[in-house]
Amino acid sequence: MFGNTRGWIIASVVLLLEVLLIVWLFKLDDVSSPTEMGTNPANLAAVNVPFDMRSLVQATNPTDAGPLYRQAVREMSTNKLMYERFAQRPDAQTLTTLDAFKFLLEARTMSKAKIFADHLDEVLRYNQPDRDGLNALDTLGKGLLAAGTINMVEKPEEARKYFEAAFNLGFHLYEERIVFQQIQIGMNLMAVSADGLAGLPVVASEAGVAGIASEAKFKAFRDARATYFTDRVMPIWGVITAVDQNKIGRHSGDIFAFAKNSQDRVWQVEAILKLGRMRYSVGTGGRAGDQKGADRVLREIVDNPSSDPVLKKAAQLALDLTVEQYRTLQ
Repeated sequence: MFGNTRGWIIASVVLLLEVLLIVWLFKLDDVSSPTEMGTNPANLAAVNVPFDMRSLVQATNPTDAGPLYRQAVREMSTNKLMYERFAQRPDAQTLTTLDAFKFLLEARTMSKAKIFADHLDEVLRYNQPDRDGLNALDTLGKGLLAAGTINMVEKPEEARKYFEAAFNLGFHLYEERIVFQQIQIGMNLMAVSADGLAGLPVVASEAGVAGIASEAKFKAFRDARATYFTDRVMPIWGVITAVDQNKIGRHSGDIFAFAKNSQDRVWQVEAILKLGRMRYSVGTGGRAGDQKGADRVLREIVDNPSSDPVLKKAAQLALDLTVEQYRTLQ
């Protein structure tokens, strides 16, 4: 009644295999699932050092310090080598000739700064050496620290101004954080300037005055920063910047998670830039779906009219990355 039973069984098996093959082929286009690194809510939360950094160096002037920082960079460009040398081997005589520091000192009490937000092309670049403005601010910040150090003994009041200017520059870079390099530079400037400020003598008239933090408070900041970066920041950064092929393949899914779900723009930007690299390599054990998915997610960000302009700019940069450029990335 049912015809050739064996034939029906064979046909059913063949059909099942065809269905499984189709499912498998579709699965090839799926991106990898994230590990615990990319699903942990703490890792997807915004970067937030658990310490009130403004309690160390107060800035009550509501003026935007961004134009002064950019002016300082322009001034430095007239004699870049001199500023680089001073940051490494400071001396009081050379300090009097470095006019760029005047703009940074003027900005030390300003509470906000839009530095690169309106100049994304200057900071959204794959190679850090190509971020000229940001690298210049790094040099200038180190110069401020050097200037504070050479004045600590004989001119502590001058040293305080330089350390405060360095701290405020670092704070603004950390707050703006379009790329992770801003966090690195900003946190370093705040940490070193905090050490300098903690080492300055506090005269009796300053004791207890608002804006003059105690040595214990500076120590509390150092401890909070070190613990937070060790436990929360550097593990994520290590995954995003991995060059080991096994690590890249193992964490491909996490890159998608940070690009789409992170609550901090800096991790989204860095993950988006990583997706640009993943269009050419997804590491050992990586899937073709990760390469295709990288391209797809980047195009979705670019084509979405509601995308954050910073993320859209980063995604376009990632899409424009050529294989020849990829091979030369540092």
